[in-house]
Amino acid sequence: MLGGRVKTFCASGQGAYHSAARDLRDIVQILRRRRYLLVLDESHYVKRPQGGVLAEAILELAPHAERRVILTGTPMPNGLADLWTQFTFLWHRQLPLGTANAYLDDIRREAKETSVARVGRKLAPLFFRTTKSQLGLPRPTFKLHKCPMSPLQARIYRGVAAHFLSEVAEAPCDRSALREWRRARAVRLLQVASNPALLRRSCDEFQLPPVDPSGVPLGDVMTHYARYETPAKITIACELVRNICASGRKAIVWSTFVHNLTMIAKRLSDLSPVVLHGGIPLATKGQLLFPLDTHLSWMSPF
Repeated sequence: MLGGRVKTFCASGQGAYHSAARDLRDIVQILRRRRYLLVLDESHYVKRPQGGVLAEAILELAPHAERRVILTGTPMPNGLADLWTQFTFLWHRQLPLGTANAYLDDIRREAKETSVARVGRKLAPLFFRTTKSQLGLPRPTFKLHKCPMSPLQARIYRGVAAHFLSEVAEAPCDRSALREWRRARAVRLLQVASNPALLRRSCDEFQLPPVDPSGVPLGDVMTHYARYETPAKITIACELVRNICASGRKAIVWSTFVHNLTMIAKRLSDLSPVVLHGGIPLATKGQLLFPLDTHLSWMSPF
């Protein structure tokens, strides 16, 4: 037990980590004033052990917090290298995984199975995981709805995919840079498959700028896509929600992209939908939330 009062300072979501990196000195001053518990929610955002601005900022904050906690459901989305910053943040003096250089050299040199077993033994006493089975949740019922792309949407998808294939020869050789290059293009294709209008917007969810349409087939159409058609997934999602609500139930729609949620909310404005995402202040979220009955349907169309 800690004597006296311990305040909690929590960072959550990639945007919060970028803000923390920008305001590093101010946060350090705040942490020095009191005894703080510093919580990193979605801590895998600070995974890069070398050359990562977010990781370096978080590690600089670590010594100034009285206690530290990390929360994540995907601690290593890309591999074992993702773990170093997170566990070093927790034990910045003890370094349970050693120095960054030594740790990275070991996992690159060893066979994957050997590294996983060795790192697992080191970290087994240091973290806690709650599985779905332990929560005692009822089994979900999945109903899949096939949704072909809208005609213009399909043409844009093929054009963007062809453009990316033409750039393969220009892909970076550095392993880390190549991973980011691939990730950005995978996100772009996901955007087109969901809603081509997303391409011309800043993608805060993945920290990507708007797509430059020059050189991309149908670039002009892509820029003004919303004038020509509505994405098939948006149309079907709205139809499903209306059917669910018409039967006296409530629906939750999940989306990777915030703009899709606001677009759906406008089309369903007569149903008084509530839109929640990471950019809404916590106090406002509390005011927006309402009790949900047991007749609840979930959709994740995007």
